[in-house]
Amino acid sequence: MLTQVDHIDMRVNDLEATVETLKKMGLQEKRRTPAPRSSVEMALPGENQVTFELRPANGNPQGVHHVAFRQSRPEDVEVLKITSTSKKDFLRIYISSEHLISKEIVYKAENEIKNQLFKNNDLTVKIYERFQLSSQYTPQNLMDAYWESILLEFRQYDHIMYVALRGAEVTYPDSAKILLTVEESVLTKSKEEEMLRILNKVFQERCGVDVVIKFDYREPVESRFAEEEEKKLSMEVAEIAARLRALNGRDDDGSGQQSAVQTATADEKNANDSNGQNGAKAGRMQAGQAAGKTGSTAPQAGDGRGSVSAGAGNRNAGGKGFSQKGGFKGKGDRFYGGDGKKGIRRSDNPDVVYGRDFDKEVTKIVDIIGEIGEVTIRGRVTSLEVRELKNNEKSILIFAVTDFTDTISAKVFCPNEFAKELAGELAVGKFIKVDGIAMLDKFDHELSIGSITGIKKIPDFTTTRSDHSVKKRVELHCHTKMSDMDGVSEAKDIVKRAYKWGHPAIAITDHGVVQGFTDANHVWDDLYKAEKNARKEKGEPAPDKQDFFKVIYGVEAYIVDDLKEITNNDKGQEIAGTTFVVFDIETTGFSPVHNKIIEIGAVKVKDGRITDRFSTFINPKVPIPFAIEKLTGINDSMVADAPEIETVLPQFLSFCEDAVLVAHNASFDTGFIRENAKRLSLPADFTYLDTMIMSRVLLPEQNKHTLDALCKVFNVSLETTTGRWMMRKQRRIFSCIL
Repeated sequence: MLTQVDHIDMRVNDLEATVETLKKMGLQEKRRTPAPRSSVEMALPGENQVTFELRPANGNPQGVHHVAFRQSRPEDVEVLKITSTSKKDFLRIYISSEHLISKEIVYKAENEIKNQLFKNNDLTVKIYERFQLSSQYTPQNLMDAYWESILLEFRQYDHIMYVALRGAEVTYPDSAKILLTVEESVLTKSKEEEMLRILNKVFQERCGVDVVIKFDYREPVESRFAEEEEKKLSMEVAEIAARLRALNGRDDDGSGQQSAVQTATADEKNANDSNGQNGAKAGRMQAGQAAGKTGSTAPQAGDGRGSVSAGAGNRNAGGKGFSQKGGFKGKGDRFYGGDGKKGIRRSDNPDVVYGRDFDKEVTKIVDIIGEIGEVTIRGRVTSLEVRELKNNEKSILIFAVTDFTDTISAKVFCPNEFAKELAGELAVGKFIKVDGIAMLDKFDHELSIGSITGIKKIPDFTTTRSDHSVKKRVELHCHTKMSDMDGVSEAKDIVKRAYKWGHPAIAITDHGVVQGFTDANHVWDDLYKAEKNARKEKGEPAPDKQDFFKVIYGVEAYIVDDLKEITNNDKGQEIAGTTFVVFDIETTGFSPVHNKIIEIGAVKVKDGRITDRFSTFINPKVPIPFAIEKLTGINDSMVADAPEIETVLPQFLSFCEDAVLVAHNASFDTGFIRENAKRLSLPADFTYLDTMIMSRVLLPEQNKHTLDALCKVFNVSLETTTGRWMMRKQRRIFSCIL
């Protein structure tokens, strides 16, 4: 990919003055071109520095004319051209590659170019890819390798399309067709033509793969958790009723309040009867309606507070421009309170720090794709910047909010005299809820929240997680921080959390250690004593230890032979007179089940002399990953005309007949041989030696036992260390060890 800037071509009004300025900054003049093509090249001292090519503007706009980039491997990615619009607000970079480049990397490259070169410019950077893929790429292979990138691209483009394709079932009726089966909906069908257009553009124009793409539809699947969801609704109705009682104080304070409580209580009972599904839904609706009649709405479950939102009878819902306290509201973002002074709040709710009160469904930030209109988000403030607008008596507050799914910026205007107060409420680390419009900022072309109508303080929702499952689980496989690299939490914290969530038990099963038992036992004692004291204060008997929350003490124990055998499947052979086949393979990955062999190289050795050789590429019928190509030097073109494994493996096994196989880290190489022999129903009952294990036993003073390390020990020098010649190194090492 593009790694760094090579040179920047700039147009300046005064060439010599600019040269002198850059010299004062430490840049040095490298080359000067005389008139009429007057230009000066300048760069910082040292190698690989960015070169600035300065030219007289001569009537052209002053500033950057174009940027050239260096590439990590010119043979892998070629920059075809770089263009920009006449307004210099859009930069297009066209690249070509023989390998797939994930869209995530492309997006990162666009952002880096923008941030490093044009941070303060109203400029959009877009990279357009064209792939020259090998014949190994079929529609199915391309889908396997590139589908996640395609989904990411749809996520950026259209959320409805993204959701539809994310759950699609992909099948291949034949080698040139792709069938996408998605859930049937009016929205999905309305987007079908556009999805087909984009997919064909990606496959045919970008990747050069001819394919016919069709859509099919399936009935939406009802969630298997529907029954539990209905029970949760019942519990929510009961919670609403309890909150209404707490908020209203008493049932006889007015006919409206009494009706709300009675309705909620009745519906709570109905929700728990044998027909709980309909009762839960009706109860929720009626409780909400009753609350609205009283001028109160119970907060949603999980909101973390007991505030009352404005309803039909709310005291803040007075006539136009007037509150009950006698204040009035002005234009725009200027709000006036009951004391007649300008303010930034228009609600009596103490949690509201700006604008109106609101109680709307929260949208996850990660789900805000494009300008989707009015949204409500919640999260923690991660940054805040206050800018005073000159000659406008206002300040703009720009803050970033994260809900730990993603982060988005928001901006709000307020009078200067209230900027400090509002900034204090939006300080970094505070948790807030924001209601506004998701829009694309015309300045930086990033999605943000603007036209904010309300901001509220909320509790830290990251510390109030709870388990709402009706039937609690018992975790029987839990690691603490005592499990090295596989646990991050203290045993005491895990036990406390399981108890708080109502779990009846928790099992601690660390890797090969029991150090977490002490902390777990201590915290259990504390929990039991606390529960015992609480019951004593209520006049209740102490809890039965057998029925109380349990900590199950366990361990993941291992039975491992750390000293692997040098010889595997030994049949009593003697070194003298035995034929050895020293071999190496190259593969498309590390899994014998999922990856393919692309090369086998071997030499037959008897009494220290090479008697025969075997070497061939193998066509894996799948594209070779770019990382494997860089590691081995083998590309698709090298294996395209090679025989397949069905032809090569019987030949190799015949070559190895009655011989002992030798390899470095032999379990890897022989694992691929055995797995492929199994698929082809070929016998693979061979003895093999592992030179890496042999080195560990015979050279215990060595820190490393890699082939490169052993080459240094035995002064083995080979120019090529990968591919078909690896076996030469292994053969030399094997001979030296013997």
